[in-house]
Amino acid sequence: MNTSAPTSVSSLRSGEFPSARNGAQAPTHPTPCPRPSPVVELTSAINVVLRELHAMINTISDESYTQRSSAQFMHATIGGHVRHSIDHLAALADGIATGVVAYDRRARGTPVETDRNAAAIELARLATAFESLGEVDPAHPLTIEVMATRSGTFQAVTSTLARELAFVLSHTVHHQATLRGMVVACGVTVPENFGFANATIAQKDAGPCVR
Repeated sequence: MNTSAPTSVSSLRSGEFPSARNGAQAPTHPTPCPRPSPVVELTSAINVVLRELHAMINTISDESYTQRSSAQFMHATIGGHVRHSIDHLAALADGIATGVVAYDRRARGTPVETDRNAAAIELARLATAFESLGEVDPAHPLTIEVMATRSGTFQAVTSTLARELAFVLSHTVHHQATLRGMVVACGVTVPENFGFANATIAQKDAGPCVR
């Protein structure tokens, strides 16, 4: 069972004060580190979320993973939310090579919805896939196939890799927020920042406003 708190995005981005050399004093303000490319920063943040999900499914039982929740959570299962999140992440990770991403063509009822081990394996695969993107151009073009109405027909819209990485990051954190309530209802403790967007965490870190 893995109960250690997952690495925070802020710790992955932090810089260090330069060391003083030849008796010179360090400057009052730290020299900022060069910002990574949007793709590197976004995929690093996504992989933090993937590790958080992996740790979460390792802290609950098989029964908790598949049992129906209360009406408060629309009788969904933890596995269902994990599967839904994985589907979107996989649609992007696997669609980059073809240039076409179809979030709405996802399969439902796959093993990751009922088997914690299958979900863990897929999360690990996705982490490797996103990490391998490296320095891909943030403006790499993608076509997104969207089912805008219940008619079943698809519209093709243009987007970029960076924009879709930002989308799947936000989408996954959104489902983490719901998972947080469902997991806590099972009597399992989650890390303090599980299910919170980085913007919310940054605001919490900043503390109350000084007037």
